[in-house]
Amino acid sequence: MEKVKICIEGKATYYEWAGKPQLEENDNDWCSVYYSGFIFEKIEKVTANGEDITKTKGKYLMVPNMIREQWSLGEDHEFPVEVRPVRTIDFDVECEVECDDFKPDKVQLRKSTYEFNFIPFAIDTTKIMYDGKEVETSIDDWCDFCDRWGYGESQAIIVEE
Repeated sequence: MEKVKICIEGKATYYEWAGKPQLEENDNDWCSVYYSGFIFEKIEKVTANGEDITKTKGKYLMVPNMIREQWSLGEDHEFPVEVRPVRTIDFDVECEVECDDFKPDKVQLRKSTYEFNFIPFAIDTTKIMYDGKEVETSIDDWCDFCDRWGYGESQAIIVEE
């Protein structure tokens, strides 16, 4: 088995979100109940062991409700959700796949379109597909992104579900 390191680079927006019921229960103390994460808006480059496979990777895998699933985290986080887009930055994630014979066309990025008006399309930063199997991605220096831009309160959007 060979290990192949896949790196995805692009523009991603950092979002923070919290369930309105949880905010109300916590006297609107955003810091105690919010979640955060990135969503790719544009892919600039995909590499496998350093080799550019952007044009030879597989087609996008359309995932209905991809963002809704990320923003709905069960009992401790319910819709409606307050969403705060904080900042769009150059961003990259990576993962490793194990296979006998690596084929770029088996790499698929997960995508959704028009789940919300303010996000026309989104590409998953948390996982990819390789040969039909989900592969978790990792982010270097995650702490470097957290809290350095403030909380984006002036841009808050309420998502009903």
